[in-house]
Amino acid sequence: YARNFAPYRDAIERATLPPRYAKRDPRNLARVKAVVDALIAAKEARLGR
Repeated sequence: YARNFAPYRDAIERATLPPRYAKRDPRNLARVKAVVDALIAAKEARLGR
């Protein structure tokens, strides 16, 4: 498990997140998008795309 998850954990750690806003502020979705984009990039890199 740890070996297969490591590239994704590293991608999350390297992701640059925008500022955090108050609870329920829609601008916080930009933080989610940054993490999702990093995970997609890590997966595509593993698949050689």
